[in-house]
Amino acid sequence: MKPSDNNYGSLIVKLREKHNITKDTLANILLINTDMLNIVEKGQAQLTDSQLNMCANIFDVSKFALENGEIRPRVKHAELQFNLDKLMEQYKEAVESQAFMLETIQELIPQQRYKAQYSDMKEYDIYGYFVFDTKEQDFVRDNNNTPVRYDTAKDALEAAKKMDAAYKKEDKDISVRDTAEKNVTESVTPDNDKSAEQEDKLNKENIISMDDNVEETSMKL
Repeated sequence: MKPSDNNYGSLIVKLREKHNITKDTLANILLINTDMLNIVEKGQAQLTDSQLNMCANIFDVSKFALENGEIRPRVKHAELQFNLDKLMEQYKEAVESQAFMLETIQELIPQQRYKAQYSDMKEYDIYGYFVFDTKEQDFVRDNNNTPVRYDTAKDALEAAKKMDAAYKKEDKDISVRDTAEKNVTESVTPDNDKSAEQEDKLNKENIISMDDNVEETSMKL
């Protein structure tokens, strides 16, 4: 397909004939000559964006669909809003279901610090899945102090598991380090006490020896 080719030429012919619009009439509306419209309808040239939009309005079809080689009814604003509202309602129902399943899964997991959960944070104008820190009683935040949002319940759950594993490892390392320091202290202290005891004993022996020498000297005198 050449860059100048289009996907809608044959569709314009079909729509034009359906609405009983002659080639000359459509050409005049689009401000092009009939020869040019012939080339467009053969798919060998493209209309401008505004010309294609005019065609979509005339035939009451979707411009986007027409541009992509399809004929679809043009969606009215009211209908579009209705569909969007319905879609959002279905999305919320799906999210609530996922949130319930997420809570149920985590109830089966042993006590943990980090928990994934759904939340609607109106103060930040964001909603979705987040990780809650039960120790700090706050959501895990980024460098901008904004709660970190995850696209899916699965992503949030995986993140919570990793955070909890890292926390438990750090807590274990601290415990091991404290135990090691305690053992070192206990092993050093008895030696110090023993050395002091030995020194006291040696001093006493020296004093007794000196006393004996003094007594012996006195007797000689």
